[in-house]
Amino acid sequence: MAYQIPDKTPTRQGRVLVADDHFEMRQNVTRLLRLEGFEVFSASNGRLALESIQKDGPFKLVLLDINMPEMDGLTVLENLRAQDKTSRLPVILITGEADANSIARGRALGAQDYLCKPYKIAELMTRIDRCLLACT
Repeated sequence: MAYQIPDKTPTRQGRVLVADDHFEMRQNVTRLLRLEGFEVFSASNGRLALESIQKDGPFKLVLLDINMPEMDGLTVLENLRAQDKTSRLPVILITGEADANSIARGRALGAQDYLCKPYKIAELMTRIDRCLLACT
């Protein structure tokens, strides 16, 4: 699948949550998104991600690692979809393994997209732009 830049580029502003237990990955993505114009919050596990969504929202987008301690990303997504306030919040799942079952479950729960680690910055930004265009 070739990655193409969307015809229109969405405005890169608003709040984004980066939830990933890998410190360096979380810091790098946070730094990149801030440079792109987003207001970025981060969480190191699923429980903290849910707390941030409730406390710091509303968010324009959530980048959600599937494999995290305390609460995995799929459980976080399930919780988001069960609440009216967050049921339509755009989520891109991030995974270190191309586990077809997890990806299928994430899609069934309403994730807009997914990325497999490691990924290129251009790929991440294309997916974010595509998701924001589709969800506006």
